[in-house]
Amino acid sequence: MGLYDGYGVDPNYCSTAAMAKQLGCPVILLVDGKAVSTSLAATVMGFQHFDPTLNLAGVIVNRVTSDAHYQLLKNAIEHYCSLPVLGMSLLATASHYLNATWG
Repeated sequence: MGLYDGYGVDPNYCSTAAMAKQLGCPVILLVDGKAVSTSLAATVMGFQHFDPTLNLAGVIVNRVTSDAHYQLLKNAIEHYCSLPVLGMSLLATASHYLNATWG
């Protein structure tokens, strides 16, 4: 389920966004960074503008391919959305698992 997905099509009924607003909690948005760059800022901006009353506190980017990729995404989001990027998780690849040490 996404941030604005609830019961039916009303984002103010049983969605994560509605619960955060009712409780007065800030929201940290988790977004998919795989195979994108500056376009991810447009996605984040869409979440911002869909409900301007929602307290978006920051962004975490998932499935990032490298530190350079992360810096590109971070710079775009912080520049265009004025939201802090709080961190990332790297994309796990098949070679990552082949090089793993088990036991």
